[in-house]
Parts: sequence; C-alpha cells; structure tokens
Amino acid sequence: MAEFGLVRGLAQDLGYDQKINDLRYREQQDKLAQIQAQNRAKLFADDMDYNTTVSPYDMPLVKQYAQGRVKDIAKFYRDNPDVLYNPEKLAVLNSMKKDLKNNEPLNRGMAYTSLKTEMLKDMQDSMKNHKFQNKKGWEREMQKFKNYDQFGHPEGEAGRVRDGVVLPSYTRPRDFVDNLGGEFQKMGNATKNYDLIQGKVPGEFYTNMRKDDLEKLTDSGLQQFQEQIDEETNALGITDPAQKRQWVRNQIESGFDKQHSLGDPLALRKLAIDEAQLALQKSKHQRDLNKDAAEASQGSTWDFLTNTPSTNIDIPTANLIWGNNAAKIKGANGEQIDLRGLGKWQSEGLKTTINGQPYLIGHVDMPIETAQQKGLVRDDAVFGKDWVPEDNFSDRVQIVNEDKNGKKIQYVRVLTDIPFDPKDKIAKSIFEGRTMAPKYRPAVERTDSSNQVTGTKQQFIEAGYSEEQIQRGIKEGLIKLK
Repeated sequence: MAEFGLVRGLAQDLGYDQKINDLRYREQQDKLAQIQAQNRAKLFADDMDYNTTVSPYDMPLVKQYAQGRVKDIAKFYRDNPDVLYNPEKLAVLNSMKKDLKNNEPLNRGMAYTSLKTEMLKDMQDSMKNHKFQNKKGWEREMQKFKNYDQFGHPEGEAGRVRDGVVLPSYTRPRDFVDNLGGEFQKMGNATKNYDLIQGKVPGEFYTNMRKDDLEKLTDSGLQQFQEQIDEETNALGITDPAQKRQWVRNQIESGFDKQHSLGDPLALRKLAIDEAQLALQKSKHQRDLNKDAAEASQGSTWDFLTNTPSTNIDIPTANLIWGNNAAKIKGANGEQIDLRGLGKWQSEGLKTTINGQPYLIGHVDMPIETAQQKGLVRDDAVFGKDWVPEDNFSDRVQIVNEDKNGKKIQYVRVLTDIPFDPKDKIAKSIFEGRTMAPKYRPAVERTDSSNQVTGTKQQFIEAGYSEEQIQRGIKEGLIKLK
C-alpha cells in the first residue's frame, strides 16, 4: 500500500496522469476520425451505386454510362480536396452523382421494366379464360419486346436504323368476344347518322347509313378486333384484306336500324278515284240533266253508264251483276293471282276510266289464312303474328282490323278493279231492270234474236221481271235461263 502511494506520488510529481489522459484523448479522436472517414467513404460509395434494368438491350448501356460517370466523379473529388467545404464544388459533385440515377439509358430501361411487368401480369390474367384469349395478339406484343431486347426497337434492326432507339409500346390485346358479328351490329345500331332516300311510291322512303360513318366504324372495328376478324374470316375462306373489310362493313351495316315507310302504296289508285270523284262533282248538274233527258226520251241508263267516263253506281246492283266475275290482280313482278273462289267481289260504288279502259272499282275480302296460302301476305313477327302484305302485292293488299259485335276480327282486303264491258247483254238487262223506271225497262217482247239475254231466274226476278214476263221471254227466245 505504501509502494502504491509512493508510485502515485511520483506520478503526480512527474505529470504522468496528464500525459496518459492526453494519449487516451488522442486515441479517441483518431478512432472517431477513422469512423467518420469510414462513414464518409460508405456514403460516397452509396452515392456511387446506380440502378440497373431487366432490359437486355439497356443493361450494358446503363453499366457503361455509370462506370464512366463514377470515374469522372472520382477524378473531380481527387482534384478538389476541398469539395466538401466549397459550396460551389459540392453542388457540381452532387449534380454528377444525380446523373448516376437519372440518365437516358437508365430511364429507358426502367420504363421497359414497368411495361414488361404490366404485360406479363395481363397475359397471366388473360389465361384465366383460355377460350377467348387473343393468342395472336399476345404473340404480337411479345415480339415487340423481343425485337427491342435484341435491336433496341420494337420493329427490329430496320426500325432502329430508321428511328434510332425506341421503346416498345404496349396495349393489352382485346380478348375475343363470344359473338363478333353481334358486336359489329351493336356498332351499327348505335349510329344515328343516316341519309333519307325517297322511294318510287308517293310518301315512300327509307334510310341508309352515311357512307363516311360506315367507313369510320369499319376502320374502328378492324382495329379493335383484327386478330379475331382474321381467325373467323379465314375459317370462312376469306383471305383477301379487301374482302375482310367488306365482311366487317356488311356486319356493321346489318345492325343499322333502317327505317322504311311504304308511304301510301295505294296513292296512285286513290288519286285516280279522287279525280273521278272530282269529275263527278264538276259534272253533277250536267249528269242530272242527261239522266232526266234519257228518261224523258225513254233512253237507257246503261248507255249513260257506258258513255260517262266516271260516274257513281249503285253498290247492291253492281254486286249483283258483277259479284261473281273473275277478279285478278297482278303483282309488281308481273305475277297474276286469280281470286275466284277466294271471296266475292264487292263494288265500291264507282265506275271510272283508267288509261282509256273503263273499270268498276271494288275489292275482295278473304280470311288471313287464305291470303297467306295464295302468297298475298306473310307473318313478319318473330313471336306471335304480325301480318303484312307481301312486297309484290303491297299496292293491292290491306290488312283490315274490325270490331264486330264486340269481337275483334282481322281479314285481308284485296283491291281489284273489274274491266267494264259495254257489250255485256245480261249485265245491261239486269242493270236497266234495276235502275230504270218500270215503264222504261226493256220489253221482253223484242223479236230481235240479238237481244236475247241469259241469266238465272233469280237474276231476272231481281231485275224487275215478273214470272209471266220471264216465261213469255223464254217462249219467244228473248230470255235464256242458266
């Protein structure tokens, strides 16, 4: 204990404690400086780190650029020992460091990495519905990246020579749809731009999609569904690009909501009737005078009917005389249909002249089923019944709906005009028998055999002949019963 105290005392005397403390302090400062230097070196080394890319084409370019930049930074650091204390030089150094993490090859490579990652993710997602996967579309996108990996351009070496280095673009290929034709028809149905075309019949019109809109939609359809179009048209044997385009155009146009109005297919016929009615009105006074004069001079109402271009006619009389006549109609394509046995001809109370030929205006009514069997109407409904005239007879056929005794009925009316024959003796006899006063009716006592008329007994009775007159007429050869 005494020795230790002696030594301590000697140490105090010689100043060893101070020297030991100074030594320890210097050692601590050197160690701290070494740590700080190591940290600065690590920070500097960290600043020299540079990002890389999965792009095979850009990876060596990024490395080459970074290595060159690191050498430039090291030289600048070595040539400027005060760089950490000189604000201007430090700013230059920091700018050089930033170039390591923000340069053209690196930025391009990072963009490539993002695009390819997105594409691979989308491709995996599309495989969930393998049936509708657009395989050719994915092959096209993959090929763009393969070309870039090798040549630095999505179109390959020729593209790089022409444009320089260009990143591939990426658009997810559209999955196939279950009904491609239906998709095109939806496109056509969505457009509301059309041209209005006037038909031949008064009031008739129809709409057509405008050509420029149709072409724009065709371009859009080809762009959206190119791979599926190729696959489906190739299966149909369509390989020519122009024919493929026409196929798409036809599909789109078929979806366009065409509006079509027949107008009034009976307009021309109604016009003739209206003109006849107008002629009747204009000559009404003269007609009455002629009729009075004919009766006063024992003239014939048949002659008046024959010689007057347009005149009214008693409907029951016309039905009685001509109701069983053969009625025919001719379609737009020249097809004729004989209406005998399908329904009885009925007068509309008018005799007129059309193109120089006198006609009795009338119609034939018949059941829907009969008209369908004869090719006059068709069912135009997808579900249920929706009867419409066949196009060939649209100017002659009407669908009539009536409420009869509280019950709705539907039938077909065929407009048919019977030629009027002024030389029809039986028609003349019956007509005059019903329309002339009894004292002016033709006498059966006529001996001119050319005046002999034929008909059923009922027709003569309805014409105003008595039983005695009929028997006398038969006896004298003036009447011949059917």
